[in-house]
Amino acid sequence: SRTIVHSNPGFPILLFEHFKKTDLKLYSWIHFEGRNSEETKQMIDMIRSYNRTSEKPIRISVELEKLNKDLFTLAIRADVVFVSKDMAVFMNWGSAREAVFGLRTLITDLQSKESDNGLTWPLPSIICPWGSEGSDSLSGCDGTYTNLAAVQVDNVLDSLGAGDTFVAAVIFALNNLDKNLAEAVEYGNRLVAFKIQHRGYDCVEFFKI
Repeated sequence: SRTIVHSNPGFPILLFEHFKKTDLKLYSWIHFEGRNSEETKQMIDMIRSYNRTSEKPIRISVELEKLNKDLFTLAIRADVVFVSKDMAVFMNWGSAREAVFGLRTLITDLQSKESDNGLTWPLPSIICPWGSEGSDSLSGCDGTYTNLAAVQVDNVLDSLGAGDTFVAAVIFALNNLDKNLAEAVEYGNRLVAFKIQHRGYDCVEFFKI
């Protein structure tokens, strides 16, 4: 078990007014944690507008962790969506497989409704990590479904931040290592297994690809 003491009184959220000052030419991938849907939606739409004329379009990922259905408006705009186990249970999806296919159906339905307003987005790839049971993924481009088992470890020292480590590892594998979706998820599983056997995050730089 673990106890986390978390204090964040009045810390301001990132607003579109702040984000629109960003020089998008400096980025190849931008990741959003699903929090304030209205502000974040404007940020993603700004990137999509930039991508229409850019020779190097930015890939967009969104993490659905908070139990808020309003965040699905962000998922329909992303290239890659990470859906947490907590969100899956909240939506009555009983497994990672149910989660990726359930979210695919939901996104397809929402995108068709938005397209009535002349707005279209690609069908995103969906990834759902399910703790010790592994991670499932569903490719947006060809619909390939993959279940990848978690890497079993004997001695867990520090699991704090394992979810964030997984997301970062998958993005790194897709963006920097040029891996496909299944390979990237496998990479994320292996890096998380390595991280939880060490305290903190300094260990990550010693992980062997």
